[in-house]
Amino acid sequence: MSRPPPRRGRLPGEQPQKPRNRHEDRLVRRGHRLLVGDTVIVEIKSVSEITDIHKAQMLSYLKTAGKRVGLILNFAKPTLDIKRMVNRF
Repeated sequence: MSRPPPRRGRLPGEQPQKPRNRHEDRLVRRGHRLLVGDTVIVEIKSVSEITDIHKAQMLSYLKTAGKRVGLILNFAKPTLDIKRMVNRF
């Protein structure tokens, strides 16, 4: 059975993901995350700097999802800031 072609402007397997956090028994959604090609997690941010906390978050996402590679994209500066993270299992 053949798959329908991907929608224009999207990669096959691209799925917008919203992280889910529990806070006082309420489900809280925060941030913007994509899973591209069922391989790479992409975190979109707009912060002054990518900090160690952001890196630790990405490693946590990678371990939880069982993925190896993640990208943190920071759009807060005039030039795009990209940090590549690798989960070494």
